[in-house]
Amino acid sequence: MAQMVADVLVGVLEQIGVRQIFGLIGDSLNPLGDAVRRSKIEWIGVRHEEGAALAAAGQAKLTGRLGVCAGTTGPGSTHLVAGLYEAARDHAPVLALSGDMVTKLRGIDYFQTTEPDLLFRDVSLYTETITSAAQAPSVIHQAIAAAYAGPGVAHLTLPLDVMAAKAEGEVTSVATLRPHPEFAASAADITAIARQIDAAANIVIMCGNGCHGAADELRALSDRLKAPLNHSFKGKDIMPFDDPHWMGGIGMVGTKAVYNAIMQCDLLLMFGTDYPFSEFLPHKGAVIQIDERASVLGRRTPTAPGVMGSVRPTVKLLLDQVAAKSDGSFFEHVTSERRKWDAMLDKQADPKRSRDRIHPQAVARAASDAAKHDAVFVIDTGLNTLWSGNWIRQSGSQADLGVLQQLRRRDCARSGQRHPGARPLAAGHRPDRRRRFQHADGRVPDGSAPQAAGEGRRLQQFEPWTHCAGSRGSRSAGVPGGDRIPESGFRRVCPRLRRPWFQGGTTGRAARRDRRGLRRRRARGRRLRRRGRRVAEHAASRPRARRPLCHRENQGSRDCGHRTVTPGRPAGLRE
Repeated sequence: MAQMVADVLVGVLEQIGVRQIFGLIGDSLNPLGDAVRRSKIEWIGVRHEEGAALAAAGQAKLTGRLGVCAGTTGPGSTHLVAGLYEAARDHAPVLALSGDMVTKLRGIDYFQTTEPDLLFRDVSLYTETITSAAQAPSVIHQAIAAAYAGPGVAHLTLPLDVMAAKAEGEVTSVATLRPHPEFAASAADITAIARQIDAAANIVIMCGNGCHGAADELRALSDRLKAPLNHSFKGKDIMPFDDPHWMGGIGMVGTKAVYNAIMQCDLLLMFGTDYPFSEFLPHKGAVIQIDERASVLGRRTPTAPGVMGSVRPTVKLLLDQVAAKSDGSFFEHVTSERRKWDAMLDKQADPKRSRDRIHPQAVARAASDAAKHDAVFVIDTGLNTLWSGNWIRQSGSQADLGVLQQLRRRDCARSGQRHPGARPLAAGHRPDRRRRFQHADGRVPDGSAPQAAGEGRRLQQFEPWTHCAGSRGSRSAGVPGGDRIPESGFRRVCPRLRRPWFQGGTTGRAARRDRRGLRRRRARGRRLRRRGRRVAEHAASRPRARRPLCHRENQGSRDCGHRTVTPGRPAGLRE
């Protein structure tokens, strides 16, 4: 049987280590689906194409390998875009495949026609339509190479007739389609950095996503320089939470100890991070940044020097040149502040601190304590990022994925081969074990709520609010000027729906209407109770009237008909 263009595409994906394709099948993807059926690649069907893109992005971030997603003609491919922005913003190598109608129907306003190359131009580093079988091998190679080079999103539009056409050649130079290897900074840059480090007294090291796999080197550098280590949210899982070098996060999901240390240090070393919130970075003092991407150097805060290089090999070379420091007072002070902060976090996470509510801090801590050593936490943005960043106590062998949106399916953790730059997972890690402990709307699935409460309380909806010393509004923990954590609680179950709000299916205007009705009913009940108390008090304050006597009591007759009388008057006269 002659090979189709679809077979060529699936064959090269199989060669470079792709093990799954996430997508929703449709007519225009039939040749691709048939080629996948004959290969060793697994097709994982989803309910919505956005979920396929998010799953591919999650897999790429976990493994460092190419993630692949697919959508059919028209709305099928347009639904991929929202999920692909996750991969684009987190620089994950993802190949998106869009099915399309046959080429002769393009340009005549045919059913469900779109212009995918225009649509995907913003989210993709490379987007192209394969228009002929002869063009296919070179375009397929270019798309995969672009996804790895970014890293980022590459997109291919696959017309139905081209996919089903007889292949004309194979994809060559497949060995070049791989993640780029780690590389060290130049010798001159290493010498300049070492000279600046030796001249500084108090040093802080900030670790980002690019530090995964370099935990041992970072500990050694911290010991030599007496420098505390802090992390961005994406670097949280590099080391265990109780590592003595690890002082916590920075910014709105960070600690007061880290913020003060960064603002008071003589030199800040930013390793593998493009931390975007400049207000939490020093505006004076020296900053050195090391990153593999030249485009991110120096764009968040004044930096000198900014050095291109991978963290692990560069730190190894620095250890050979920097002099050991003997004064550990700065490190000890930051450690002391960190212990105070941890004690406050433990108090906030205690389920017993509230009698009738389950606080989200307790839920995050309970999920953290119950998680397996190879768990993958998928965390949305918003207040649950605050709770997860502060109260999840990572083991060092788990993985955290901060995402822009909630993953629709739990396929992100399914992985194939790994490469040296991917996040290190524990020995015995099962990538096909899919776990998610916190939903984007704050729910904890699989019956975790009673465990989180420490007793048999039911998980209920919460309405968060924020308190910060010296300010009002949406500022949170780690903000300079205060160390109070947002107080939140789970509201009681709606008496009308008999279930939590988020399980009742009412959102937006309907939920607000239900809450207003509940408040009105409660207020009416309070008014009736107050009125009843007033009536009872008024009745108790009046002198009691003498009870009228009946004819029987007055005369002793049995056939009087119980006519009421006034004592001293004739019994036969009615009052």
